[in-house]
Amino acid sequence: MTYADAFITYLQNLPDSLVYILLGLSAFVENVFPPIPGDTITAFGAFLVGIGRLTFPGVYISTTLGSFVGFMSLFHIGRVLGRRFFVEKDYRFFRARDIRKAEAWFQRYGYLLIALNRFLPGIRSAISWQGAYPNSGDPAS
Repeated sequence: MTYADAFITYLQNLPDSLVYILLGLSAFVENVFPPIPGDTITAFGAFLVGIGRLTFPGVYISTTLGSFVGFMSLFHIGRVLGRRFFVEKDYRFFRARDIRKAEAWFQRYGYLLIALNRFLPGIRSAISWQGAYPNSGDPAS
């Protein structure tokens, strides 16, 4: 038996409600710790729908809710700590120049940029890529 087979067998023995909670929790964690592959987790949820283990509405609601709560948690942390906390400290993973670049993007594109970034996975990657490489056509460079 392969690891994948053992994992699927293990999932088959869990209650549906726990699997939905785990999918939502993984979507939450993916927002808080970006190196976790959130789209892979969502694809796995789709796989569970495909094999008849879970329902589409249940997977959609649990992953969307987890993602929303994760995003809003980060929003709240940013609001509590404030802009000054991140810009003055110039952290390794939160560079002041990147924060100013994001602010310039938001000034130019507003809520459309946020909507595209949150809801269109291909666009999300392009926006992240643009932010990672200076002088790549963004308004702040």
